[in-house]
Amino acid sequence: MKALVKILYNLSPFILCILGFIMFCYPLALFEQLPGDLGDARFINYLLEHGWLWLHKYGVHTRFWDIPMFYPNTNTLSFSDMMIGGMILYAPIRLFVNNPQNALAVWFILLCLLNYFSSYLVLRKGFNFDKFVSAVGAFIFAFGLVRQNRICHMQLMTQFFMMFSILGILLLDKSKSKLWNNCCFLITMLFFVLQIYTSFYLGWFMVFGTVVLILLMAIIPELKTKLYNFIKSYKYEIIGYSIICIILLIPLVEHYIAVGAQQPYSLRRLAQLLGIFSSSSILDNLFSPSSSLVEHEYRMGMGYFTSIISILGIIFCKNHRKYIFSYIGIILAFFTILPLNFLLYTCFPGESAIRAGGRIILLLLPIYVYGLANFIKKLKNKKYLFIILILILIEQITPPNMYNWTKQEHEQRLTHYHIPKECKSVYYDIQVSPDYSYLNDILWATTIYNNAYSVNGYSGYFPKINPNDASKNCQFIINKNF
Repeated sequence: MKALVKILYNLSPFILCILGFIMFCYPLALFEQLPGDLGDARFINYLLEHGWLWLHKYGVHTRFWDIPMFYPNTNTLSFSDMMIGGMILYAPIRLFVNNPQNALAVWFILLCLLNYFSSYLVLRKGFNFDKFVSAVGAFIFAFGLVRQNRICHMQLMTQFFMMFSILGILLLDKSKSKLWNNCCFLITMLFFVLQIYTSFYLGWFMVFGTVVLILLMAIIPELKTKLYNFIKSYKYEIIGYSIICIILLIPLVEHYIAVGAQQPYSLRRLAQLLGIFSSSSILDNLFSPSSSLVEHEYRMGMGYFTSIISILGIIFCKNHRKYIFSYIGIILAFFTILPLNFLLYTCFPGESAIRAGGRIILLLLPIYVYGLANFIKKLKNKKYLFIILILILIEQITPPNMYNWTKQEHEQRLTHYHIPKECKSVYYDIQVSPDYSYLNDILWATTIYNNAYSVNGYSGYFPKINPNDASKNCQFIINKNF
């Protein structure tokens, strides 16, 4: 019996990874469904395909920053997430997979595995948890309710860049060689930059979270000493790699500033208090159907039981719990208290271009996962470990409604668009539906399959289109649903 337990313990990282993968991705295999929907998911697929076509200088995709949409505007990639890190992973897949939608499915699977692997390394190597504890934490980070609730926004699946960046900091060790510590700083800096270049939301969260952490450490006397010693020990590395980081980010900042995207302030920027605990868990909703009162995008819960375990794990950190809770409290305060949120909107760069309230959980998720791992580590009576694990796993089960489109459906929709060969730029006057999936149809049909520019576009921020400019292009009116 002991030998079997030992084998299961050693294999737990692989077992939980496979289990999580099956729970999270089974619609890909069973129903040929693709993650997300015909809106954001297809647009991410479009951005990735643009990067692939740009590498081949194909058709209207010859300029990387100028996605052939919102014609005649330039710098149109800056109207959305850059997805550069995602493109780096997508291009090798595309070498072996001919169809863009099939390549997206493989790419999505790779993101899931990288989220698991990166969070496992942070817990195992960064915080020195054992294999089993690290695997449970990685399972929740990569396949849990928070992740499932954001499948529709696949750019948010690229959080492994953030985790690898955190790992670099955690591996710093004054007792080791300068080469080791320089490699750690290099890892931190490169993945920090890649996260910002890939997903604006996750990059912004990293910057905001880092600023809050530094200010908190500068205010609290005990932490101020640690911050001072850290800066003193690595002052040259901090200066050097910060300069490199700034240089690498200058092109991105220039492109985003040129767009100047800004959305008006609204209460939708605030996180919903009920949403902090709400999720799509089937188990949770049997006891409390309150999640139905919260919009899907604003559900941030890890599950009631899992959340309690995580909070208890933070409480068990006797030396650091007040600092951890202070950090969590400050983050949540800026997204739940109206005056603080408006101050953030007006003063913190980039916040006015996004609605971070419903997604702020992604900044806190690594902390909650740490608390979960610490609870399991500190659990004195291991007899309850199996029961706790089963409850956590069952709580992560949700309805299979996050995979809402197929390759065949995408291709069928595109057959309804007939674009004359002589059209070099196309404007569709959409009169029948506010459904933004039509805009993705137009982007694929026009800029990829017909090698023409599109006046239409799909993004979180739309530039003003001059009707006179639009009228100079080939125009089509969609006047029926299909």
